[in-house]
Amino acid sequence: MNQSRTTTQPTDYLRILFHTVALTPLFLVMLAAAGTTFGLIPGVAFLGATANLANVSTWTFSLLLACTPLHIVSGWHWPLTFKRPLGLYTFLYAVMHYFVFTSAFGFAVGPAAAATVSSFMLFSGFVGLALMAPLALTSNRFSMKKLGRNWKRLHYLTYAVAIFVILHLFALGQGIPLAMFYTLLLAVRIPAVRQRIVRWRKQILDRWATPQAAPMTEVNHV
Repeated sequence: MNQSRTTTQPTDYLRILFHTVALTPLFLVMLAAAGTTFGLIPGVAFLGATANLANVSTWTFSLLLACTPLHIVSGWHWPLTFKRPLGLYTFLYAVMHYFVFTSAFGFAVGPAAAATVSSFMLFSGFVGLALMAPLALTSNRFSMKKLGRNWKRLHYLTYAVAIFVILHLFALGQGIPLAMFYTLLLAVRIPAVRQRIVRWRKQILDRWATPQAAPMTEVNHV
């Protein structure tokens, strides 16, 4: 039996499940849009489907931030393979969320921009979306090769995005739990904390890997 194929199969199944779940909100929005267009379902159903796009974007971004801490704590490499698709899904749903917002102004750039600038809630969300744009556009091998070391520096913007997402949710009165969660995830990335966690993980694994000596029993010979 091919050992390499056996070890990659669970990851393949997990990847299929991941993309299926991640694309479900997009499918539901498209289905609601088609149903509303052809008069099959009321327009309120479409509004209900699009209202959750912001939550979907927040969840995918939270999972993105959790990939590296999960790798540090567990030693698994497969969480890192989901960072790029999670970033792209986050940007996709954030753009769709803002697109729905502009639809309230008839997609007029001027009124939508004026409303965005006049509201801290909208402005913080828009800045977070704007910072995601270069990250999404450079989430490919071509950009990694062309930018070299600057690619990693550019993607430090992820931390800035996290700050503006928290500010956006604070303005909505929902930011405290997420701020605590993001702080925990970012704390794991601190070099000193990361090294300590890796040492603990290795110590635990070494203890499990070391066979325990069997207890000695006395044998009475007759």
